[in-house]
Amino acid sequence: MILTLAGATYFVPPGARPADLLASAHLEPRPGDAVVAGGLIRGRTLARLTRGLGRETAGLHLIRRAASRPGPGPCRRCGDCLRACPAGGPGRFVLGPGEEPSSGASIPEDCLECWACALACPARRRRLRRL
Repeated sequence: MILTLAGATYFVPPGARPADLLASAHLEPRPGDAVVAGGLIRGRTLARLTRGLGRETAGLHLIRRAASRPGPGPCRRCGDCLRACPAGGPGRFVLGPGEEPSSGASIPEDCLECWACALACPARRRRLRRL
């Protein structure tokens, strides 16, 4: 089967163990990290890395736990949320509760509520809302 891991594509046999695949990519999960099989949006978190992967698994992701999680900061207007958003468009930015909309700042009407924008946000915007 074909599997994407850490941005690279590998041919791996069905039943390959996630622990072995991560080790071959020089990725070592630490306490608090999550390993996700499938996509980041609809994938499943693996409880055991020694259980083999099925043929339907197309991706393996290591999500590092942040060392410290300060509260969300103000929007930097960097556009990372737009690049991560499957429904994003020009001039759309993510707003948090209580933040006043400015010109062109909104969550797209066709938002899938996948929260890929929140995962990509360097200001750690977590609580999002529609305008």
